[in-house]
Amino acid sequence: AAVNEAEANFKLSQTSFDRTRQLVRDKLISQQEYDQAAATYAVAVEISSGGPRRAFAQFQLGLAYEKTKAYAKAADAYLGVRDYRPSLSLGFRARLKHGMMLSAVGLHKDAIASLEDLIDEQLRPEEFALADLEIANAYWALGDTAEANGLYTFVDTTYRRTDAAAKSLYRRGMIFETQFGDFQKAADFYGRARNEFPASEVTQ
Repeated sequence: AAVNEAEANFKLSQTSFDRTRQLVRDKLISQQEYDQAAATYAVAVEISSGGPRRAFAQFQLGLAYEKTKAYAKAADAYLGVRDYRPSLSLGFRARLKHGMMLSAVGLHKDAIASLEDLIDEQLRPEEFALADLEIANAYWALGDTAEANGLYTFVDTTYRRTDAAAKSLYRRGMIFETQFGDFQKAADFYGRARNEFPASEVTQ
């Protein structure tokens, strides 16, 4: 009975959180209410039975913290996913997000080290691409533009027709637009990003 109650509470928490996230995206509720949704998922992690459900709740908690720009908390939440036997796909996404959040709080070298550990795993090609892309972003944030540009080029030439390639091209377009004021080159990269992987979020 206790297990059934916990599962019912988790499903209710999941539905409530997903609805809250959509409302925030549509700007129909306040950030404070979103914070309350994050708290709901933190409870769901504790009461949920079974590793996969807890892993999912933990990942959603990370997303909530990330949305509220609490990047250090998000990094910890994503790292905690591994404690609940996540699927290979969720485990990869959590580790990728963990590296991204480390970079978001300025721990770029730690982010690079974490992501380098990730690419030592047996990943699918598109997962290697996303990890390499985030390593490139961390190097750029660190100020190592040569290493970053080399990796951006590696990603969008080696992993053709992937989400990561589109994001790499889009990122290079942003750099030319915001850092160098070269709008022609920026437009070229944006166009290439759209054609590389039309389903990517950066092309929407």
